[in-house]
Amino acid sequence: MAHREILKVIEKFELDKLIHEHIKKTGTDESFFIVNVGDIVEKFILWYDLMPRVDPDYAFKCNNHPFVVGTLAALGAGYDCASRGEIEKVLEMGVGPEKIVFAQTVKPVSHINYAKDRNVRLMTFDNEDELYKVKKHFSDAELLIRLRFDPKSTNKISFGEKFGCMPGEASEFLLRKATELKLNVKGVAFHIGVGCLEYEIFIKAIKDSAAAFKYGNSLGLKMDLLDIGGGYPGKETETITGVSKAVNESFRKYFDGAPLKIISEPGTYFTEKSFTLVANVHSRNVKIDENGDEIFHYYITDGIYQSFNMNSLHGVDIDVRTLKETPKETPLKKSIIWGRACDPHDIVLKDILLPELQCGEWLIFENSGSYRISTSTFFNGFPNHPVYGFIEKKIWETFNKMRVPHIKLMYDVHE
Repeated sequence: MAHREILKVIEKFELDKLIHEHIKKTGTDESFFIVNVGDIVEKFILWYDLMPRVDPDYAFKCNNHPFVVGTLAALGAGYDCASRGEIEKVLEMGVGPEKIVFAQTVKPVSHINYAKDRNVRLMTFDNEDELYKVKKHFSDAELLIRLRFDPKSTNKISFGEKFGCMPGEASEFLLRKATELKLNVKGVAFHIGVGCLEYEIFIKAIKDSAAAFKYGNSLGLKMDLLDIGGGYPGKETETITGVSKAVNESFRKYFDGAPLKIISEPGTYFTEKSFTLVANVHSRNVKIDENGDEIFHYYITDGIYQSFNMNSLHGVDIDVRTLKETPKETPLKKSIIWGRACDPHDIVLKDILLPELQCGEWLIFENSGSYRISTSTFFNGFPNHPVYGFIEKKIWETFNKMRVPHIKLMYDVHE
């Protein structure tokens, strides 16, 4: 029988207390995740409070753990999938093919054929060759032209160089080509990038999307779907509130009265804050640098081949603190946190200040829900970390009132 995760219903979610209890109960010295599933439910509610016109199609790649994908499926979310494998997993959950967007502008033929066989019709494109490919293998697919927008500031992760065509001449050429090929272009998609805080770029993206709609409809296309992408932050609600205001105002200004369906591809928004990684300091080495200063080298039960893969590639921020409470006057030491792989590049954090730690102490990495589990490997024979989910009783009751009846939970529940 396949392993099923267990979600525990509790009165109050107290992170540090749950961590201490788990360590005491199990005696573990390995990393683990604590998940506040209630945060995912509350984020879903908040999303519709802030952007009632926008249906979220969760980015499956961000975190594919059952506590995430199962909860969102039960709430009625759609899904952004980038491959045959992701589509297959989502369909297995009972999600209908009409709630999936194949959000990959360049697709192998076998993946297009799989989408066709499973009636997953909505997919993106950004180049002429992809149009010919779709025409040959899935001529009645519903297409979204993906536009490129590059914020002035640096994103944590930017997509413009790899995906999307420029609005204007390039997009108009592709819309004409799609019309010549008698393909069904349903609308426009864009993805600003991960961590972009420029509200102005969202306004520009929606304005230029409206122009693309106008041009496409002048060609005889029936465009009525807008995909505003993902990359929305999950740590602080103030940020998504600001983005939502800009987005809602832009809808009113540039699509006023239009019969428009709007979707999005949030991933980090739902997962970032809900997961906390707890790692053990299993070894340390105190060295003296060229200036005669002590440098504390800590080796933890994790690393760039597991939970910190994306951090090593993209320089994503890492939030770390000690589980052990230390007085404010405790001196901080120059420190390096090493991963546990036999790779000299397996560095989690360097040039940081921490109170002196002993072997066996614990570090807490909050905001660890995005691209940690889904990118983890088994390099050097280290297994993936166990995940322990909790939800407060009052939120569990709210969740049950909202659930889609035909979607079965992907985990067991202990009340």
